[in-house]
Amino acid sequence: MVRNNNENMVNTSHANQKLPYMVLVALRRVSAALVVVLSFFIVTWAFQTQFNELYQALLIIATLLALMLLPGTYQQGSNLAPHVSNISLSVATRWSLLILVLLLLGYATKTSAVFSRKALLTWFMVTPPVIVLIQIAIEIFIARMLLSAGNARIAVIAGAGDLGQELASKISSYRIVGAELEGFLRSETS
Repeated sequence: MVRNNNENMVNTSHANQKLPYMVLVALRRVSAALVVVLSFFIVTWAFQTQFNELYQALLIIATLLALMLLPGTYQQGSNLAPHVSNISLSVATRWSLLILVLLLLGYATKTSAVFSRKALLTWFMVTPPVIVLIQIAIEIFIARMLLSAGNARIAVIAGAGDLGQELASKISSYRIVGAELEGFLRSETS
């Protein structure tokens, strides 16, 4: 019996194509929290603020809130271009809620006077535009990966009736699916 050596090999080409996409999706999930941390460090460094235990606690709470409130955007609809207004509005709303929670915690614990108001106000103002820019960049990379040749799919619709035509128009209009309509399968009855 002759055995083909390729029988026992595992095909990893599909997993290798999925890995960058999965990394980008994970990065989309934590990007806002990373921006919160980095901008906090940069602003406190720029204002030469002493980074004590209260600042560490504020940073930890802000990071956890960012992970919960700013999970990143997800493409919906037929257009692959990120919706800048939707992303901006979402980030502004959620960032405002994050600030409100931090201010309420500072008021409730009577620690708000400890923090540099200039540093916090600067951090509050600088961080949202950076989050928006990072999320748009990630969305563009994800859209490009979905439309790359390695992710191309072929769609064949069973049935050429009204429902098949409607499905064909939806597949054509939703480019995010990454499918190219090849045709219809029609049953010939006599």
